[in-house]
Amino acid sequence: MGADASPERGAGPRIMSVRPGRDTIAALRDAITVAQASDRFAPVTLVTATIDVGRELQLAIAEVSSYINVSYARLSELATRILGVEATAGPLGMTAELSAVRAALARTAMKNVRGDAFHETRHHRSLHLALLGLFREFRSREADPDDVLASGAAGATARAASQVYSEFRAITGQHSDAISLARDAVAALESPSRAMLDAIARLGTVILVGPTKLDRADADLLASLSRLAPVLVILPRLDDPRGRAETRANRIASTLTDATTGAYPAGALARGDSHVGQASTGGDQASREPVSTTLVLRSDLQIIRAPDPAEEVRQAVRRLLAVVGTGVPLHRAAIVYRQRDPYQRLVAEVLDQAG
Repeated sequence: MGADASPERGAGPRIMSVRPGRDTIAALRDAITVAQASDRFAPVTLVTATIDVGRELQLAIAEVSSYINVSYARLSELATRILGVEATAGPLGMTAELSAVRAALARTAMKNVRGDAFHETRHHRSLHLALLGLFREFRSREADPDDVLASGAAGATARAASQVYSEFRAITGQHSDAISLARDAVAALESPSRAMLDAIARLGTVILVGPTKLDRADADLLASLSRLAPVLVILPRLDDPRGRAETRANRIASTLTDATTGAYPAGALARGDSHVGQASTGGDQASREPVSTTLVLRSDLQIIRAPDPAEEVRQAVRRLLAVVGTGVPLHRAAIVYRQRDPYQRLVAEVLDQAG
């Protein structure tokens, strides 16, 4: 990666676009090496969307190098790490973020809204899941349901969903969620306390790895944090002929750019806005080759006879590995089955055995 690609305090988040897998591990290894070049014990915090991704990165990095003082955190935990004892989570604490608790609160919100369009279906679990998905989108966009209610084009279902969401927010307003904590951290970073500065020093260089989505609140937090600590964002670069993955990565980069512009007064960036203006590439030479935009559809069909489902799955996994061995990216290959039992369990077991 080199010194030029290393993040700097006060320069805005540094953005890289790297292929998943070995290239990402190599970019991480280089970034950690640069961060600890002058101090072997300098802290580095790897931030991921989920615990599972963080655990896999920890194992992968341990296989290629040994580092000291490298910690891991989920993106949703970053604000809490910064705020420390100043974080307030409300009476329920962060349990209000648990899906079962949110579902119960959504049911309560529907009961409190009289005469809504969901009166006859309010007990259906599929409705609860659909509403929770809508509520997450509302919250991540920090949208105002009154805008929907004020729209003359909104139908009865949209208006009912907005009313239920307004009641849901009224119920959950006393409890913190990831968005509100991120906003609290952004506000606190305007004039950080000594305890917050100590917490940021313990974070050290912050590296966000492989985000597939970035809420504006999280982008604002990363931008504000970059004024006090080096921040590097490694975006996944996939060989997607239709360009959807590239569009998603560009959207994240654009969100970070807008957030950084808002976090830094005019002319306040240490080295201009080159860090956030365009994602750079990392990894080996192969990762910098242009991606073909031509979609090739293959229609070769093979019929395999097997004596039992277990052998069926083994044959399917062999075919999958053979296809991947020809250079087809793994995310463009799939094993499809018509019924869950017993194939879901068998496919998982055989794939685990295949490594």
